[in-house]
Amino acid sequence: MKRVVTTPVDFIRSIFRWTVYALWLLKEVVVNAYYMAFDVNHRKSKISPAILRFPIRHMTSAEVVVLATSITMTPGSLVLAIDRGEPTPSSPIDGVSSPGEHGFLLVHVVYAEDLEQERAVINDVRSHVMRASRGWKWKEGDD
Repeated sequence: MKRVVTTPVDFIRSIFRWTVYALWLLKEVVVNAYYMAFDVNHRKSKISPAILRFPIRHMTSAEVVVLATSITMTPGSLVLAIDRGEPTPSSPIDGVSSPGEHGFLLVHVVYAEDLEQERAVINDVRSHVMRASRGWKWKEGDD
């Protein structure tokens, strides 16, 4: 993989991208915390928990850690396990990986009425992480 930060200008751009990402994540945390606080105290709660399997192909270990941490920080979601697709004897989840997989996250979500919408939300977080890590012009498929 090509190094993204090669000059001082690239370094400054990288700091700016990560700062924008941190502000975006802070906004997401505040909005989701407000929504959850309102919903938990509401008579007709929309809570419908589920566990999703989200692929993490073509991501570096650092990007996976940032993604998993960001998902866990956001109220209403929690990363239960990270499987890099490499079977190990001490794997916390036995027999989950299948040959040829690039890995996945097991994510517990509180609002899972529409699983595809929840996957889209997680994919949006992934896109923000990838743009912060690899540059503004990154788009799905540029792995």
